[in-house]
Amino acid sequence: MTKILTIILIASAILVFDQCSSPTDQRITEARDAIGRDVSNEKQGVVNDLRWLKDDINDRLDEISIKLETASDKSKDGLEEAKLNLIDQRNKVEKVLEEIDQSANDSWDDIQKRCRKTSDDVNVEFIKVSGRIEDALKGE
Repeated sequence: MTKILTIILIASAILVFDQCSSPTDQRITEARDAIGRDVSNEKQGVVNDLRWLKDDINDRLDEISIKLETASDKSKDGLEEAKLNLIDQRNKVEKVLEEIDQSANDSWDDIQKRCRKTSDDVNVEFIKVSGRIEDALKGE
């Protein structure tokens, strides 16, 4: 009789525990899903910023290519240097975009920090190169 009573108590405890843990498990799953959505939204925001930067670089490269056709020899050197620099910056952006595309959500924090740093560095360089382009064109 004691064994049967013990088995009934254990079975009851398991049922009670199972019922108590289900809502907890559900909340944990919901929290994980929310974090996953947040990470996806953050990734998309960074990707959009980087694509905008890449498009801006491409527009500036097109502008330089057109200006190179009519530029004097004096300003061609500066424009060529700026063009090579912009191509290098665009390559950095493309590399970061690829890294984001291949990243897992659990490594997003580290990747996001590197991506933001690269984006900031490329933005600063883009501004410097734009100034050099203007200087090269003034020197014509």
